[in-house]
Amino acid sequence: MSVDSILNAEQSALNKDHEIDRILSTCRWDYFAILEIDPLKLGQDDFYDELANKVKRSYRKKTLSVHPDKVSNPKAPQAFEKLKRAELVLNSSNNNSDSSEDVDNAETKSLVNEKERLIAIYKDANETIGRKTESVSQVEVQSLVAKILEEELRSENIEKEFEQRQEAQKMKELAKIRKERELKKKMESKWEDDRDVRVKNWRDYSSKVEKKKKKVKKSKVLA
Repeated sequence: MSVDSILNAEQSALNKDHEIDRILSTCRWDYFAILEIDPLKLGQDDFYDELANKVKRSYRKKTLSVHPDKVSNPKAPQAFEKLKRAELVLNSSNNNSDSSEDVDNAETKSLVNEKERLIAIYKDANETIGRKTESVSQVEVQSLVAKILEEELRSENIEKEFEQRQEAQKMKELAKIRKERELKKKMESKWEDDRDVRVKNWRDYSSKVEKKKKKVKKSKVLA
């Protein structure tokens, strides 16, 4: 093996390591950044067709650098998962009629919504930066997009935590109601179980009172 071949192999391995590190350092929800696609530069008339072609080419090219079966980098599986997710979301389409299952349709709709939301965030970020400066760089846009995505995630987590607390409080109240019902049921059951005892006690008491009345009446007659 020649020196040039060795150097080329080492450079190739180094490039793959750099690509893996780049993907892992990219915001996990910015699928355009992961695939290195700028949605703002795509044509408006054939936006989705052009996007589909770019996603396909980028995914194939980057797979060669991060696929766990093709590289020995221990971080490759994690990078490849991010790459697959990016391809899945950006390739999603409402026109997919291969499956009529409700679950599949719901999942597809969720992916499409995620893609459309990301496109909208890119446009908003571009407009926001454009109001402050004449030249807008892709790096600036991606940085703002990452901040927006992370802020949305924090908001979602806060809302989710609030809902979880609400649900926990609701479950606590339901548990209290169930406990009160069980206690009431036990008391009613005990009341019913003690019925014979109460009847017997009442009869004993009535019998004693009756005997006492008869005894008093008899004493008056003798007098």
